[in-house]
Amino acid sequence: MAERDDTMAQYCIQALRTAAAELNTEPLELAKRLHDGEIARLAILLNAALRHIDHPGLRHRVEDLLSHVTAGRMPMSTEPETELDWALRTLQRRRAAGEAGGGDAGDHPDA
Repeated sequence: MAERDDTMAQYCIQALRTAAAELNTEPLELAKRLHDGEIARLAILLNAALRHIDHPGLRHRVEDLLSHVTAGRMPMSTEPETELDWALRTLQRRRAAGEAGGGDAGDHPDA
């Protein structure tokens, strides 16, 4: 179990470093912004935006990326979330962070 945790930690560290380099930001700052499911939220929003991508090549690359990242489990072109869905999900994350003693829910980018 410890070996698996070490492997996962190494993959996470490398993923953050790679993404941070591509986004021209610091890995720790990126990690702080991505906690609480922000990566999943980004994938969901990108999936919902697919219907608005007119360029076929770009649309195909986004579909391929989402399919690869989710191991083919994400249904493509799902309905975009409403403002109410977004607000409720944000409130749930803030409450969960407060209950977990996170204390920095006010630092969340959606605040």
